[in-house]
Amino acid sequence: MKIKFPLCSGFLSLPRFEKYELHNKALKVIAGLLLYLLPLLTFASNQHLPLLYIEDKGYELKDVISLPVDSFTPSSTTVLNLGLSSSSYWIKIAGQELDEVIVLEYPLLDKVSAYILNDKEEVLRIVHTGDMIPFSSRLYPNQLFVFKLPEDAKSVYINVFSHDHLIIPIRTLDNANLLKQLSAIDLFFGAFFGIIIALLFYNTFLFFTVKEKAYSFYIMYLLFILFSHASLNGFHSRVLFPDAPVFANRFLLISTALSGVFAISFAIHFLRVRFYAPVFYWPLRFFQMVYVILIVVTFFHLSSRLTSYFDILALFLALYGFAFSVAIARKRYRPAYFFLAAWSVFLIGLTIFTLRNFGLLPYSFITNHMVQIGVASEVLLLSFALADRIKILQKEKDRTQKVALDISLENERIIREQNALLENRVRERTQDLIRANRTMEETVSALKETQTQMVEQEKMASLGQLTAGIAHEINNPINFVINNLKPLKLDINDIFALQQRAEEILEEVPELLRKFNDEKEKIDYEFVVNEINELIEGIDEGARRTSQIVVGLRSFSRLDEEDAKQADISEGIRSTLVLLNNKTKGIIEIVEEYDDNNVIECYPGKLNQVFMNLFSNAIDALNSRVEEDIKHQPKIWIKTLNTGEKLQIFIKDNGIGMPEEVKQKIFDPFFTTKDVGKGTGLGMSIVFKIIQAHKGQFKIDSAPGVGTEITVSLPLIINSESD
Repeated sequence: MKIKFPLCSGFLSLPRFEKYELHNKALKVIAGLLLYLLPLLTFASNQHLPLLYIEDKGYELKDVISLPVDSFTPSSTTVLNLGLSSSSYWIKIAGQELDEVIVLEYPLLDKVSAYILNDKEEVLRIVHTGDMIPFSSRLYPNQLFVFKLPEDAKSVYINVFSHDHLIIPIRTLDNANLLKQLSAIDLFFGAFFGIIIALLFYNTFLFFTVKEKAYSFYIMYLLFILFSHASLNGFHSRVLFPDAPVFANRFLLISTALSGVFAISFAIHFLRVRFYAPVFYWPLRFFQMVYVILIVVTFFHLSSRLTSYFDILALFLALYGFAFSVAIARKRYRPAYFFLAAWSVFLIGLTIFTLRNFGLLPYSFITNHMVQIGVASEVLLLSFALADRIKILQKEKDRTQKVALDISLENERIIREQNALLENRVRERTQDLIRANRTMEETVSALKETQTQMVEQEKMASLGQLTAGIAHEINNPINFVINNLKPLKLDINDIFALQQRAEEILEEVPELLRKFNDEKEKIDYEFVVNEINELIEGIDEGARRTSQIVVGLRSFSRLDEEDAKQADISEGIRSTLVLLNNKTKGIIEIVEEYDDNNVIECYPGKLNQVFMNLFSNAIDALNSRVEEDIKHQPKIWIKTLNTGEKLQIFIKDNGIGMPEEVKQKIFDPFFTTKDVGKGTGLGMSIVFKIIQAHKGQFKIDSAPGVGTEITVSLPLIINSESD
């Protein structure tokens, strides 16, 4: 197949891409763009001004003007390249015809001060600009530094400083050619920007389609390579950060480093470096670590030396990338061929650009933008490589499915043969099955014990659901009673008031009043009134008591909650006590002392289960003590204390207590001191696990005949790092 390019007199044959129509179309687009951009490259033929320069040693303008001409050094090239320097320099432009404007074409200069003089060496205009000055202060809204010249301007002195490479390309132009110059530069970068953005969207679509990790790193690499070259061409101060010159001044180095970090991650995953070339893996990770360190240093310190470190690291990484891609390509891993071709193009562009930075190649439009051309070609080739990788993955998937099918057929054949053998060995396995049955019986016994433990754990969850249902069912009728009590009282009071009014009216008819009083005596009117009031008060008291129980049931029914949440511990304790009220009221004295703040992050239902077990054990211990000593006054003390880091809960009783040997075994599953049928021995084991789940601590102080004090310490936030 031959591919015809527009504006091209011949044909380019690409037989190896006959099956890749997408690649052919992309190559047509690339070739067309390059051909249409050729007129821009010819713009490099414009001549720069010859310059005189001298290192700034604290000179003022008047000092520089007074220096003899031989104190200045003439530029040996058409573009002055002073490399990386920590000094500022004075540039002198004199003795030549000057047009309407002077353009300083290198956008990466921190400080630029231009002094425009007439033939009497009088200052006509002073312009202060540079990357460290907000973009809005520039006369011309462009990333290049443009100085408008008065008609009688005869000489110009420019003081420049930069932490980056100090390159001084200066032209003098009229306004018409200035517009062409600026438009050509913007158009070139616009073409580069369009290529990168198109590839960014294309590969983002592929990433969400195939879910391949290499695509994610490639997308981030494209993004930061775009930012890096936008900064390299001065668009960081013009478009990205016009009002943040300090950050914009660092953004080139930061975006360059991040593009390097993601380029390394992409290469590692795309070329499977750890598998095909493991010797190169850790050095690549070392390069990433160095980039991260340089990023951190860039935020705090910016100097020409730091810029040189970035340049050297980029060159070393480019050469190293070429080395490991060659090593992997020699192992006939197909993606490595694409990567090697792409990296070679990038390496050529980067090498030309780096040699220009160090003054080994002259400054020109081509050398200045060669890195963009190399990067554009590289990312296109890498996109082809990723597209080709999809086909490779599909082939591998088909091959894997075929292997799986072959294995399945082979397994089927083996199973048929094994079935025949098994039928002959059934008799031999009978004894083994008998032994296995014995083992199974033992396992079943162990499972039953485990099941008992699980049932105990599920019991409280079921209780939560049950109590929630009961609370709901009780709540509706009790609300009806409570809501109707008040109007009932009002109605009865109205009847009593009517009766009194009737007596007042009957006083005017003594005979009727006497009969009315006789009827009152017959029914014992005063007793009936008192009885009605007592009945209403009893109903009211019962309704309120029932309402309290419903509230307690609702609070306690949160046993099935799975997510931690903020909850008031004192509320859980009170709701548990409400449910145990029938065991404690009038029998056991409860002393409660709560901290002002008892809110922590917890599983409220689980903690309710803890309180239920602890209070039940305390009540049993107190009942046993009362059986031994009828005069003993049973008592439970409950106290909470918020220390700022933890909430401590103290539960103390004056029951029978426990000896040291019992304390050592209290958390063991199935250990109990209660009579058979009265306890499973799982309560305290479950309590301990719940406290562990809350990252809390559990402490028991107990002695026979004295009582038991339990201290539970819970963190205020379960997931806090201090825990």
